[in-house]
Amino acid sequence: MTPRLSLLELADQSLWISDDRISAQIANACNAVSQIDFHGVQPVSRNAKLLQHSEGVLSFSLQPLSGSEAIIVPFALQQLEVSPAGVRSSLTLADWRADLELVVLGSCLWVRCLSRSANEKRTPPPFRFTVTWNRLSQSTAVHGRRTWAEPELIGADRLRLYARDQIKLTEWLQRTGDYQGDFLIPEEWRRIIYRRHCVSGTARWEDVRDEYKQTAFKLYDAGTWIDLGGDGFSVSACAADRYVFASAPFTQQPGGWTSSNFCVCFYSSAPLAGQARKEELSPFDQQQRRYAQLQTESPSLVWPGHDAVSRFFSNVPQMVESARVQDYGMTRACPGTYYWIWAWDNMVTALAQRHWGDIAHLRRVVEFLRVHRDQDGVLPGRWTRSLQPMDSRGFGGFDFLFSELVLMLYAETCDDQILRTNYATVRRSFNALAAAAHENGLVPGFGMYPDLPQKMGRRETSFVAIDNAAWYALCRNMEKMAQMLQDEATARCAYAMAEKVESHFLPMFWDEENGFIHDSVVPASGERVDSYPLFSLLFLESAFGRYLLKEKIEACSRFIADHLLTETGLSLTPVWDRHHQSEPAMSSWYPYWDYPAITVWTLARNGDAVRRWQSLLEQTYQALGYCPEFLALHTAPEERWIRHGAAWNLNCAAGWYNALLTGLFGLRFDLGGITCTAAPSFAGEPPLLTRLSYRFGRWTVRRCGVGNEIKFIRVDGVTIPASWKIPDSFYTSADHQLDIEYGDEPAAGPVLLDLAGASLIQVMGDESGFIWTVHGLGAVDVLFYSPQRPELWLDQTRLPLHWDPDRRTAHARLFLAGRHDLRL
Repeated sequence: MTPRLSLLELADQSLWISDDRISAQIANACNAVSQIDFHGVQPVSRNAKLLQHSEGVLSFSLQPLSGSEAIIVPFALQQLEVSPAGVRSSLTLADWRADLELVVLGSCLWVRCLSRSANEKRTPPPFRFTVTWNRLSQSTAVHGRRTWAEPELIGADRLRLYARDQIKLTEWLQRTGDYQGDFLIPEEWRRIIYRRHCVSGTARWEDVRDEYKQTAFKLYDAGTWIDLGGDGFSVSACAADRYVFASAPFTQQPGGWTSSNFCVCFYSSAPLAGQARKEELSPFDQQQRRYAQLQTESPSLVWPGHDAVSRFFSNVPQMVESARVQDYGMTRACPGTYYWIWAWDNMVTALAQRHWGDIAHLRRVVEFLRVHRDQDGVLPGRWTRSLQPMDSRGFGGFDFLFSELVLMLYAETCDDQILRTNYATVRRSFNALAAAAHENGLVPGFGMYPDLPQKMGRRETSFVAIDNAAWYALCRNMEKMAQMLQDEATARCAYAMAEKVESHFLPMFWDEENGFIHDSVVPASGERVDSYPLFSLLFLESAFGRYLLKEKIEACSRFIADHLLTETGLSLTPVWDRHHQSEPAMSSWYPYWDYPAITVWTLARNGDAVRRWQSLLEQTYQALGYCPEFLALHTAPEERWIRHGAAWNLNCAAGWYNALLTGLFGLRFDLGGITCTAAPSFAGEPPLLTRLSYRFGRWTVRRCGVGNEIKFIRVDGVTIPASWKIPDSFYTSADHQLDIEYGDEPAAGPVLLDLAGASLIQVMGDESGFIWTVHGLGAVDVLFYSPQRPELWLDQTRLPLHWDPDRRTAHARLFLAGRHDLRL
């Protein structure tokens, strides 16, 4: 448990605890557990919300054993000790201290009361522990229809509830609105129900086959059983739809007295008699040890004067773990409220979790995503609770993210089997997209994001920026995988396709007047959709992404800072954008997309924008205590923290997490290792990063010196000359220290700024200059800083390069297999 947290200091005055398939909300407004969600076999989304009420679901109190039975002393749930899976609250009654503990584990919420006397009395506490359940909390606010059976008494100590969720197909298909009747329909059923292929969100009533317009068929029909109670409790009904569970007398334990364990257990099939009474062995201690160990092993950000940012950074690994569905290794989209497992959320979250060394679960995520695909091999947007693919948009941006995840897992482990196991899957996606590509290499489609592409003016024949830039990055990744596995024909094909996309992307999508990327283009007419969403920069998850933007990085930096960064957040689109209101996210701050923004600002050296963003992150976490799914930006000042999405949305938390690594420390990670980029300076003491994981080693990262220019980097006390990329020899499983030394002036001589697609073996200097020995993996982008225009030599051959006299940088693309020397 952490030091005490006051709910009164948070805008929502509530928090969530979570584990596996269960989550519970504790709210100050009702001084109770206000909501309990369970992910069984019912329909996804809001149907996970089973027990919820504004007056509370469960409340807790002590009842004196002498005097009037009407006297109760409630536990106050405002000042709490908190962990991701549990909370503790305390009260004092006479000379007794009582601690209320709540913890979630698997599919159960466990509750107990611990007590001890200030006078170390040997007699039991003079009160009993009671739990009150609000029958009105049986929620029916679901998709479809939910019916509840009458509560059933099981023995003298438990109450059984039963809910049945049904979605009748004909009724469902006739729903209207943005998220209409064709949502939540598994892909295999879409093929049966509709006359044509139509992605989720695009089908209409006229697309439904006649035989399904009037049918008794149920798309979903699922039951959930809930047992409330525990050994030693007695249950009784009281007025106003309340049931009271009173514990037996406390039993003595080392260090004090404890009540019986009260439990709320959820089941997806009718529990057997013995199953209903099964108790976990000390779920309280089990979860406390689990999260204490995770905290000691996770990266830590130490930054005096920025406590909220430091707390956020340290909490992210624990929040990810609390949302993991243990059967699958995948995480729910957030530990709070009702979201189930989504592909995109898991991929971008997994790209962050490698930084705290959770490679075992990273492997499980990759395996799940490889196996659980639609019948045509497409990675779906999400799954039903029985893992039927749902919300598939065909091959596209998701396939880039999957390939990136595979390569980053390989980069962390150097395990060739990862490439071999996943190669055919990536190759299938590449082949499908290559076959669909036009002569210019660009691929048509609705695009992977956002939810309602048609409202943005897109068509099935549109070229969409987010997907075509991701297609470029997939081609680069495909070339790498093929090269490493010696599939030379595919490597050549993938690189040729990447070159095509690269040569046509900016001419097709770049808006010179506004200085940013158009959302989409209709190729037949050449009509551009005048929308400029930040999410088009998804491809910057790739180390090769910056080379698709070429010289437009500075313009992108200015556009994001001038038109998207506001006083209250970072908007997805400008306020003047014609599609600013097409769906809620478009006019909101959606924190995942902060990562490409920070990447652009860091590459463009826009320190002012990074500092403004960091201040907004600090304010938001201080006010909410979590990273929200989105935050509405067009609100009155008094409503700033009220209109937001789900608490601790994990893809958003991952966006902030990776953005901090880039924005505070300038760290970038690719197939060839860690590269440093100059990060902006902040007032006061610089941040310190500890226990960062890379290739099973743990890294401490320090910013040293004063200024905004990197002079040199030092690893384990060894100064690395003329390179911001760390050589391979330092990637061991030991502890390491990276010092990034800053000054006011750039380095005097040439410096290797970036090496994408290769690893650095060593740097040697002599009277003629520096030699960088590298290990190439195919097509390699190399970027140097040089005070004057240099000559670039590969072994004994002089190569052409692109010289930028304003930035004093030289870029070249080389084709390297194995070990070579580069010389300036």
